[in-house]
Amino acid sequence: MRRVAAHRKPGFGGSDHACGGFSSQSAAQDFAPLLRIANDLCWRVFVHPGTLSPTPPAPAQAVDNTWLRHIVLNAQQQLSEVMMTLCGTSLLDDYPRLTVHVANLGGSMPFLLERVRAVMRDDPDSGAEPRWTMERLTVDSASFGPQAIALARRTMGTRSVVLGTDMPAFSAHHAVAAWSASS
Repeated sequence: MRRVAAHRKPGFGGSDHACGGFSSQSAAQDFAPLLRIANDLCWRVFVHPGTLSPTPPAPAQAVDNTWLRHIVLNAQQQLSEVMMTLCGTSLLDDYPRLTVHVANLGGSMPFLLERVRAVMRDDPDSGAEPRWTMERLTVDSASFGPQAIALARRTMGTRSVVLGTDMPAFSAHHAVAAWSASS
């Protein structure tokens, strides 16, 4: 927190967080001191795939497509949980000046959003008070193609989806081409 407090000046515009910190509203409470500072300074919080542990998890047993399973399925699942926390709970109500950016189209939410809304509307056993807002959230298009980007724009709103490259891990050229082709 001392290092964060040292940056309480113009020019430092945000912070980067691992998905694990926002996997639930209670998990995010561990970040309340940082979120209060970010709110006071009108920072943008960036949430990216990753764990909170400084020690990487043990390698999974050898399965087919191990890397693809991790970087595609696991990362998207983590980001989808983040979106459920940020959009489907009251977490951001305590931080009205904070904006949040979630990587990789916010996980699988462009695809799942219709299901989320149907469950909230029709399932009395869901236990969730019907709530879903992306008012202060953006997601980026990093490493997705034109169809996924277009779906995200339709389901989340064009204001909520921004160009992202994930460079150097992925080609910026392909990201820009996909963005252009999605319109």
